Amino acid sequence: MKGGSLTSVAFSCHCREKFPTLEALVAHVEKEHAKKMTVFKSVAPPLSTIWKFPVPIADEFAVGIPRGAEILSFDIQAGQPCIWAAVDPEQEAVSRQFRIVGTGHDMPAEALAYIGTVLDGGLVWHLFEKGGGSSAS
Repeated sequence: MKGGSLTSVAFSCHCREKFPTLEALVAHVEKEHAKKMTVFKSVAPPLSTIWKFPVPIADEFAVGIPRGAEILSFDIQAGQPCIWAAVDPEQEAVSRQFRIVGTGHDMPAEALAYIGTVLDGGLVWHLFEKGGGSSAS
């Protein structure tokens, strides 16, 4: 630094607290903001392409997705609910089973892996993969 020296470093959180070390900041975020954190996952090769799969708003449905695909997101695009997944385009499609549960509706008594939630006007839909979810289907 020209004309001065760096004497201290402080890390700050969006809640405006200051921390003397990166480790202290991480500990704070894990304790105070864990429910609000977005977890970034790495996608390993050969999942080389992201594909979109339109889905119906239905209690149960199946989608043909290449074997080994990793579901990345569930959202609405131009009024159509969709799943986005990292795929290996060379893999054959396999049928993966899903359920949509509306807010206030009873949860089914079966193994389900949570995928995501979308807002559809005044309605809220929660997407689950049946069987606990498996990208190796």
